[in-house]
Amino acid sequence: IDGVEVEGVFAVTENTEINFSVSWLDTGFDEFLFESAALPTFPFLANPGDIRAPSDPTAPLGGGTLDFAGNELARAPELTYSFGAQHILQLDNGMGTITFRADYYWQDEQWFDFDNGIGSDGADALGDSYHNLDLKARWESGNESYFVEVFGQNVTDEDQIQNIFIAVAFQGLGVDLTTSNTPGCRGVISSKINT
Repeated sequence: IDGVEVEGVFAVTENTEINFSVSWLDTGFDEFLFESAALPTFPFLANPGDIRAPSDPTAPLGGGTLDFAGNELARAPELTYSFGAQHILQLDNGMGTITFRADYYWQDEQWFDFDNGIGSDGADALGDSYHNLDLKARWESGNESYFVEVFGQNVTDEDQIQNIFIAVAFQGLGVDLTTSNTPGCRGVISSKINT
């Protein structure tokens, strides 16, 4: 696995800062042979000496060796990056502060299984790239006893795939299942701060 990651935080002014991070990964397998054991239900299909690519429709169902060379590591997007900015506004007459913050994140597409395979319905386990934008504004009283926060998470309501499960992916059997992160939400939080 090869990769580079860079991150930083900069104080633009006394009350304003920005942050960023960038990550790049190269996770292709140079060599990866997988021994597929015979399934108890299909012992007559076992062929232990067979070596084929998992995308081959004649790949051994009951047993044999599958060659995953060139495939990518699961849950390892090639490129991700994020940016954030925060500004603290000091209010007059001891009225406290208002903190404004914005965070943006982008993630490349990624595989969710090591065989980069095809599911029973023809779908694969490749999750699309996505972006996420979070915004918030928080007022805190001058004596730091109370706060009120208005927030928006995933404000663009982007579909963000969290996981793709393909049952026996390289065999074309089973039921596929896809789950997603929380959709866009907005809200207000108010509380007394215990000191």
